Amino acid sequence: MIIITAGKFGNAIGARVNELITVHTIDIQYIEEDFAAQFKRDFADEQHIVFASWRPYPEICEAIDNYCYAENKSWTMVELHGQRLTCGPTVIPGKGACYSCYKKRYLSHHRAPERELVLTNAYQKNPALGPEGYCMPMVELAATAIVDSLTRLTDHVGKVRVVDVLGGTVIEGEVIGIHACKKCGEKRTTPSHERFTEKLIPELAEVLE
Repeated sequence: MIIITAGKFGNAIGARVNELITVHTIDIQYIEEDFAAQFKRDFADEQHIVFASWRPYPEICEAIDNYCYAENKSWTMVELHGQRLTCGPTVIPGKGACYSCYKKRYLSHHRAPERELVLTNAYQKNPALGPEGYCMPMVELAATAIVDSLTRLTDHVGKVRVVDVLGGTVIEGEVIGIHACKKCGEKRTTPSHERFTEKLIPELAEVLE
């Protein structure tokens, strides 16, 4: 496994994970513009990639996702965004939703998607922009999530855990891929709305009994 780290928070996560298991780490500043070419050249033997970041980097996540789909490798992310610590989703090509589907689902459920897009554009224009503060319990949560996802990869496919680091609340969910997605949708045997119904009906039956 290799961990791509971004910011002091990401570096702290990489260091903590390396205390638990042996991993390779690379700082985001050493990631080349042609991500796929670099990883094929230098890290071809790594079968699982983790991206641990102090703030959102959607362009890096897309590059990782594209590479992993092309090379049939798995990956997951841990991201701090404001007061939210997001662990996941774990992406395994052919077994669940891709990162693009995750981002579309995320924005469609966000209360202010326009604000998120403005913030994303600001981050892309200024790589130094973002809140640098964190505390060690957040690092421990992230490191534990990474190690757990590695030991049980298939159990974590599409799973997302969001921790409110101020309020302490935890929200868990699963990303349902978009049926028309050219990256991951073509391999599904049933449309996403049918899978949603399959999961919903048994739950409703229990409530109505």
